[in-house]
Amino acid sequence: MLNGYTYDLAISYASEQFEYVREFADAMIDRGYDVFLDRYETVRLLSTFLHEELYSIFRNESRHVILFISDEYSTKPHALWEAKITIARSIFYPGCFTVARFSNAQVPCIDESYLYLDTEKFTAMELAELMSKKLT
Repeated sequence: MLNGYTYDLAISYASEQFEYVREFADAMIDRGYDVFLDRYETVRLLSTFLHEELYSIFRNESRHVILFISDEYSTKPHALWEAKITIARSIFYPGCFTVARFSNAQVPCIDESYLYLDTEKFTAMELAELMSKKLT
């Protein structure tokens, strides 16, 4: 499924939502997708210049990105960095990312007119099913 990418899907999130995100990531992995989730790639990220490594993962190595935004997300420098990389990439690769939102969170770098998937309306498993359809 990789089509020349290291990952089918990279996941950006705030640690406060890890349980939901972990369940989503595991469901995607169970469906056969190669997923970047920072806590699953600790060895890769050790002893790196994190901004450079995240740039490579979110800009070049992932076919698609899902941004799980929340109120906490907008306070996390690395999460915002991942979002900015992804949005910049979308200029050249339209449709390369999806936004899932906890509550009514807003992130300044994501336009309000963008379609958000509401995590209160979808379980992590249901969201994984939708994402699987998007990636096929």
